[in-house]
Amino acid sequence: MGQGRLVYCKNGDVAAELAALGDRPAQVTGGPHHYIGTFLQWSEDQPVLLLSFNRHSGSHRTARARARTLHWGPRRNPLLGPFAKLRMFLTTAARILAFRPSWVLCAASGPPLWACYAAARMLGVPFVHTRHGRFGGGSRRWNRQLETWLDGWVILHAHAVICHGPYLREQLLALGVPRARLLEFNLSYRYLDAHRAPREAPSDAGGRTVLFVGRLQKAKGVFDLLEAMLPRLQADPRLRLVYAGGGPDLARLRERAAAAPCARQIEVPGYVPHDRVPTLVREARVVVTPTRAELPESRCKAAIESLVLGRPVIAPDAGPFPYVVRHGDNGLLFREHDVADLARQIGAALDDEALYARLLEGARRAGAELLDSSFNFRDALEAAYARSALALPAPQTR
Repeated sequence: MGQGRLVYCKNGDVAAELAALGDRPAQVTGGPHHYIGTFLQWSEDQPVLLLSFNRHSGSHRTARARARTLHWGPRRNPLLGPFAKLRMFLTTAARILAFRPSWVLCAASGPPLWACYAAARMLGVPFVHTRHGRFGGGSRRWNRQLETWLDGWVILHAHAVICHGPYLREQLLALGVPRARLLEFNLSYRYLDAHRAPREAPSDAGGRTVLFVGRLQKAKGVFDLLEAMLPRLQADPRLRLVYAGGGPDLARLRERAAAAPCARQIEVPGYVPHDRVPTLVREARVVVTPTRAELPESRCKAAIESLVLGRPVIAPDAGPFPYVVRHGDNGLLFREHDVADLARQIGAALDDEALYARLLEGARRAGAELLDSSFNFRDALEAAYARSALALPAPQTR
């Protein structure tokens, strides 16, 4: 890539991520820092400004990169919400304009996205959007609908749009993004290769453990899973339910698990280091990802990693999951928000050995297919940079 000054605006805590990685990180494979690590590798020696909003503010600076995590906390008074969003917009735009970049990449939505686009237009530089979450949310509130419309308008005016996986690709095509400007990437899961086991007999696979891996919050379906599993746990003292992860509902989940009659069979250890997750998956009979519709899931990494590791997945029949989990082949799909159907599918995976043998073999095949990606996030960055550099002024849309 040529000489330039680059902006990357994203969700999360960029100051903490830069402090953890440094501005020239070694190969980042998987884990929570994958995207920012890949961006820093790809940007080589270019000056970089990283921006994000979080509940905690912070900053970190290295020889070529500066990161600012700006405060965005919950507002007790809803009347202050519009003013807080205006502040987000103005703060983001001001920092980008002061940095004077030659290229702007934004992975956020709402005011930071609008500010990135506005600043890029004011400076006359390319603007690229990278999408990692579901577009829109189906809210009926007029202000949320307006924000979704503004997000869509900005995305349609981006010089290039990067997205993760086929579900987001279809959403963006439906929005009206031209195929010529859309770059779909997938992640490589080669970092899990050492943890993949040879072909197993169903009797050797995972014993009687049902596993959840991910952020512990209601929208991830953690309480739905507990409700679905309680009758099974009480009926089978050999059965275990394990939740691996941290999150805002960790304490509440622990309280409910401790109050259950089968509390000894439920484990909620909290945060688990990423390098320990493969062992937990390999020890499970099945992995459940019961995400609810209110969470804008786009490409459930826990489901894909589980398949790569050879474990069947039980997931809802909506959103990105049917693109990965094939019902009756490498996993089972349940009707979204239907706890009774979730319980039935878990029961089938536990009780039907012939079915489980097929699922295990299907997961092994799917894992081999998902292991590598011919076009990854770094490839998408390179292609977006090349395309957007030739695309000024901003393209017209229909």
